Amino acid sequence: MAQIDTRTLVKQTADTLLAEGIRPTVANVRARTERGSAGTINAALQEWWQNLATRLNQFETRPEIPEPVFTIAGQAWETALEEAEALLGKERKKLQQAQEANEAAVKMARQAQQAAEQQTEVLAKRLETLEEARLTLERQLASEKVRTENLTTQIEELQEGLEQKKQALGEQAERYEAQLAREREQGAALEQHLVVQLDEQKVLRKQQEKFLREREAQWRKQEEKRQHQQQSTLTQLTRTQEKLKGLEENLKALKTEAQTFQQEKEQWMKKVVTLEEEKKHAASEQIRLRNQIAELKEQMETITSQREKLSKQLRQADSRQAAYEAENRTIQALLEQWAIIPEQDYPTKKS
Repeated sequence: MAQIDTRTLVKQTADTLLAEGIRPTVANVRARTERGSAGTINAALQEWWQNLATRLNQFETRPEIPEPVFTIAGQAWETALEEAEALLGKERKKLQQAQEANEAAVKMARQAQQAAEQQTEVLAKRLETLEEARLTLERQLASEKVRTENLTTQIEELQEGLEQKKQALGEQAERYEAQLAREREQGAALEQHLVVQLDEQKVLRKQQEKFLREREAQWRKQEEKRQHQQQSTLTQLTRTQEKLKGLEENLKALKTEAQTFQQEKEQWMKKVVTLEEEKKHAASEQIRLRNQIAELKEQMETITSQREKLSKQLRQADSRQAAYEAENRTIQALLEQWAIIPEQDYPTKKS
């Protein structure tokens, strides 16, 4: 209803402005009405201009309306349409800018929402981590509480043990004091004994000093003898150096012989290399001979097997021959027996 009232007010204001000779525009109408948006006023003015054209067409049949009025009204209509289109373009541009700004704001809001969601996930994970840490700390706190109770119990036990040890140490200190008194008495007796021993040591020291003086005289004699021996040793050293020079000459000769020996050794090494090659050749030849021997062994085994078979057959033949000979001897014996018996002794058939 508010929109209809505004449109009616806009149309009435346009009639008033036109009657005053002022072209109705959105700004003029807005200034008079002081209400309504630019879009509402523009739509109402378009309807007013359309109604104005209808009314002008109706007034053409009336001769009392002058021609200049119709001309002015047509020009005002065209001008109003142009301004309305220009204003509509501006409003569309503003609406497009506002829409782009809203889209940018929506995009930023979505980005902010995504960032907030990511931050929420991070905070949720952190909250889970903190919750786990809290549970861990609670478990550690409970463990520490139990440990503290155990330590308190141990401290009480240690205090009791300390009191017992303190009492035992007091008793032990009393025993030590008594023992110290006894040891002091023993120390006094020992000190007196040491004084006696010290006197004895003084006498013994004098005897040792006398002995050392005698040993010093002997050492000096030995030193003179050692110097004489050293002089003899120097003489022998000179002779030894001369011998050493001779040995060095012999060493040079030995080095020369060693070089000669090295050359001979190199020659022998070459011969050894040659022998090694011959040895390798002989080894390969030996391998070939071994292979041949293996083949010959296989052949010998085959021949041996065949020989065993032939021996077996030969033994069987000998057995058969022996059987044949035994049978032959038996037959010959029978024949001989039959040859010895007279004819009258032959058995006859009884009638």
